[in-house]
Amino acid sequence: MKHLHIVTTIYPYPPRFGTAAEIFHTIKSLSELGIKIFLHCIESKNHEPVTELEQYCEKVFRYHPKRIWTSENSIPDIVYSAGVSALLKNLISIEAPILFEGLEACFFLSEPTLKGRYKLVRVDKISSKYYLEKSRGKSKLSKWYYEKEATKFREFESVLNHANMILSISPKDYTSFCKRYNTKSYYLPAFHSEKKYRVPEGTGKFCLFHARLDRQLNHDSAMFLIKNVFSELPFKLLIAGEGAKPELRNAISENANIRLKEHLSDDDVMNLVKKSQINLMPAIGTTGMKQFLLHLLFNGRHLIASEKELEGLGFDDLYISAKTPLDWKAKITELMSIPIGEDDFQSRYEKLNLNYNNRFNGNILSGLILDKVPEKEE
Repeated sequence: MKHLHIVTTIYPYPPRFGTAAEIFHTIKSLSELGIKIFLHCIESKNHEPVTELEQYCEKVFRYHPKRIWTSENSIPDIVYSAGVSALLKNLISIEAPILFEGLEACFFLSEPTLKGRYKLVRVDKISSKYYLEKSRGKSKLSKWYYEKEATKFREFESVLNHANMILSISPKDYTSFCKRYNTKSYYLPAFHSEKKYRVPEGTGKFCLFHARLDRQLNHDSAMFLIKNVFSELPFKLLIAGEGAKPELRNAISENANIRLKEHLSDDDVMNLVKKSQINLMPAIGTTGMKQFLLHLLFNGRHLIASEKELEGLGFDDLYISAKTPLDWKAKITELMSIPIGEDDFQSRYEKLNLNYNNRFNGNILSGLILDKVPEKEE
């Protein structure tokens, strides 16, 4: 029986959009293939039950993060906090390969006592770029902190030389890591929650932009849609998400065709996706593969996105690209009255299923752990 350690700084339940969902469905897929998983979670919030995870894991270990004594530490704070002695003890005591979920979880990747262990690192972003992105729009002190963490991550990233394999969620990151490290790399698309493809009938009545609005990149995207696109269009736009800033609220209030939707459950968001005519994605940031993007493609009608943002993420031909404000307005106007056909959906499904099939990718990951990769069927 094959065993595997998985180390993460994110508690992967409940499996909402984002990294938690990706990790949860990775665990679920491997478990269904008979791999016995020892899950190690370093996280400060120990409120969620482990019941759902225990059915897919041999054992779930939970650790409080190691206390960060000084910001002068050369290791990124979140990485340093993962250096829990009890975690190392458990990794040593149970002989099995180790999958580190993200660079943030890699405190013990270069640990001498684990030198003979087979170690894989799953990456869904370039962490240094992610922290620079988080610094945008922050206060002077917060900006200084995130920029300093970004610098630490740039220096810490060389720890990947101690891994046996780097697993990248996007082709773009895969290419980047191949160029910079001698470590063996593999492109392995995201695991996800979508079970079947659903064709929405007819046409929707509005466009939808959904995001965490307290993040500067998403705030800027919403302001772009309001000021440069929908202020000159008659169509309805719903902006959904938490943390809207006063500037955004004021801009929305000045446009009768734009509404803010807050305090939504996951089901509420899913219903909006299904009812919308066009889902909009002006920017997606540096976090690699987005779970929500997959949800849009599996469940929504049309998707318009920035070509620059999705380039190299493996979604060619699955969305309508737009560049300038004039381009965005023209594409939205064209698609608002066009239903998405069964043939279009079938073509999209076939392309999605080629890369985003949990069972096949579970076999790939299982094979990589066993150092034997299955070939794709023609």
